[in-house]
Formats: sequence, structure tokens, C-alpha cells
Amino acid sequence: MIIGHVRDVEKDEVGANGCLGAASQWLLGPKDDVPHFHMRYVTVAPGGVIPLHSHGPIHQLFIVKGQGTVLFEGGETPIEAGSFVYMPSSRIHGTRNTGGESLEFVCCVNKLDEKG
Repeated sequence: MIIGHVRDVEKDEVGANGCLGAASQWLLGPKDDVPHFHMRYVTVAPGGVIPLHSHGPIHQLFIVKGQGTVLFEGGETPIEAGSFVYMPSSRIHGTRNTGGESLEFVCCVNKLDEKG
């Protein structure tokens, strides 16, 4: 069993190409012995963006705070606190904060790709 709190987890800037104002905290990740999914907490500052990109893991998001849009090839869809998103493996996707406060979400990814 693993029990922790988000306030105790180191926050790392998301360094992918074109990211602006995004940070990630691995709540359950590559360092933990979890069998199927890794979980992280992502914070995107007002005006911040995680631009369109693609990689192997399936993504499941639950929006905890704020508002924004989920970007995908060909469009975008508004999200807000309480929204949830399923993103299939290798689908082009991104996230933009469109509100005046931080956009915060829980992101679970499968272990196909340890980098998530």
C-alpha cells in the first residue's frame, strides 16, 4: 500500500517543446511499484499551454480546478472542474488554460511508456 499527499510531492516543470507554465507531480510513478497505471497531478498556470503532442500511453484526466481546453488534431473542447477526459494511445493532444486561475488535473497513464 502507498499513501501520500500531493503537498509532499516534488513539482517539476513540464519541459516538453513549447510548454508554457505547466508543472507535473508524479503521485504514483516510475519509482513506485504500481502494476498498471501511473498517476500525476498537473498544474497549468493562467495562459499556460501543453501544446499538441503524441506518445504511447493512454491518458485519463479528471479536472480538479479551473477551466481550459483539451486540444486535439482538428479542434479543441472546453473543460472545467468536474470534467473528465479519455485519450486513446498515440492520439495527438494538448491542454490550454483559458481561465484566470490555475488549471489543475489528475492524469493517469498506462505503463506503456515510462516517460508518460
